[in-house]
Amino acid sequence: MTSQPTNTSQKNPVEMLREQVTLLDQMNQTQQEQLQVLRSLSEQLAHLQVEVKQFAQSASRVRVEDFNMPFSSMVPFLFKRTFALFIVSITLGFISFCIFFVFMIVVGSYFR
Repeated sequence: MTSQPTNTSQKNPVEMLREQVTLLDQMNQTQQEQLQVLRSLSEQLAHLQVEVKQFAQSASRVRVEDFNMPFSSMVPFLFKRTFALFIVSITLGFISFCIFFVFMIVVGSYFR
């Protein structure tokens, strides 16, 4: 525990035992402190688990049945949605065509 080497050959065996007891006592105190910290962390974790369970039970499901959107806002929204779907369909079609083309090249090479 100390950085300086001690000369144990000159010490009395009783003194060595006292030092060992002192070091063991310090280690025991440190372990007790660590146990207290672990107990408090365990209690906090248990408390959080209870809160999470309560939150999960209290969470209610929401179902949207209707929303109020003026016609002047709905038309641009539908145009944007249509444009986005058009771009996505072109992209997916191109990817599908590439996969089909590679598949036909691989399969076609087996039939030659």
